[in-house]
Amino acid sequence: MHLDFYKIKPCTLFTTMFLSFSIQVFVPSLVFSYEAISGIEGESVRGVVRWSDEVIPEKHLHIVMKNPDFCGKTFLDDALTISPENKGMENVMVFLEDIQSGREPGERQVNIIKKCRFSPRVMGAVKNALIGFRHDDFITHNIHLFRMDNNATIFNVGLPIHRWQQVVTRKNLRTGLFKMECDIHSHMNGVIVSLAHDYYANTNADGQFEIKDIPPGKYHLVALQGGYTIQNPNQQGEAGFRPIYEKPHRIVKEIEIKKGETTEVDFEFNLKN
Repeated sequence: MHLDFYKIKPCTLFTTMFLSFSIQVFVPSLVFSYEAISGIEGESVRGVVRWSDEVIPEKHLHIVMKNPDFCGKTFLDDALTISPENKGMENVMVFLEDIQSGREPGERQVNIIKKCRFSPRVMGAVKNALIGFRHDDFITHNIHLFRMDNNATIFNVGLPIHRWQQVVTRKNLRTGLFKMECDIHSHMNGVIVSLAHDYYANTNADGQFEIKDIPPGKYHLVALQGGYTIQNPNQQGEAGFRPIYEKPHRIVKEIEIKKGETTEVDFEFNLKN
């Protein structure tokens, strides 16, 4: 699967090892061959993803159309979540883009559907592994995944009430960027980054991430924010309104993993640019 081209933005970095300048190029694809090796040993890369602007954007407030008695009458948009303490950005996917061999990926990645939202909102997945959805709401959801480049359906997963607190899985056959939606609740939206490996991490509430067991070598490390500006704001308030978000934002850095050392990398986003 080929992705739309995203402009890579410069950012500040701090490292305890060799780390080059940000790469000012366009990266069109997440597809490459990957060889899983048993008993692999490696090192870690860790850091923080921060919002660089002084002003933190206000979140959109959506009216909940379906099951407002359960989901709440309104929903505060979660496409961009920034800590007021350190400006750390939650739900940014950080991953190695070009690793050719490494550890055996996990067999299943699970998203938790709770309080009418996806957790996490930006999720990692692995080609030929399972994507699972755990249904923690005592109402019906219908999870629908689309390819981001052409809107083609990846798969559709029904989560009726009788599957409450069960994990429903489907095999993932593709790499690339997916949109994640609930067909019933239009405020429920997310992004899946599907790779050939599981060398990825989703940032926590303080913007922190860590990826372990990386074999020594040089790699491109990507921080991907799923997009937050709503492109159809004039339709808000209409029946069935679903926000259409801008394309994801990417920052890419070249790193070198050395044996016995931990690499530290910080990313800074200013999504107004």
